Amino acid sequence: FSLLKKINEAVGVTVFKQVQNKSVIPPVENTFRSFCDSCSELDKLFANGNIDGKNLKNWMQRQKTASESDFISSDNKHPEITPRQMLKLLESKVCGTTDLSDLIKESSDYRQQVAHHIAASSEEVVSYSQKFYDLCKRISQSGERLVLKLKEYIEEYENERL
Repeated sequence: FSLLKKINEAVGVTVFKQVQNKSVIPPVENTFRSFCDSCSELDKLFANGNIDGKNLKNWMQRQKTASESDFISSDNKHPEITPRQMLKLLESKVCGTTDLSDLIKESSDYRQQVAHHIAASSEEVVSYSQKFYDLCKRISQSGERLVLKLKEYIEEYENERL
């Protein structure tokens, strides 16, 4: 996934601590469980522990992408939004959409289904390898749009400062 490296390069700080996971592979069997296992490995790249929330927050505030109030959680248990929520905030502010974050959530939902032993709905014959490939492709395309918008945003910000 060169996408994470591109996002780090676009913002000029480490947003993603790890930019690859060698365990992100297509399902080894054509089963829902194997598909979910693949999604689980993909999800680790976008997990809160892999996103440097402090760097992301500082960058967003320096670039005036978000204010301090944007980082306050509505959840009483946590005063600040999670790093994954910060990524979604960035995407929303820069792209005007949350396509990438929505796809990350989809991947995460599959991971949770297998963790909670939820069986797949009765689907037609499915190629889980193709389904995983399609999910990864859509994540890459949405991420590339984010990288492009980040570059445009930074260029506009720099021009305004001159």
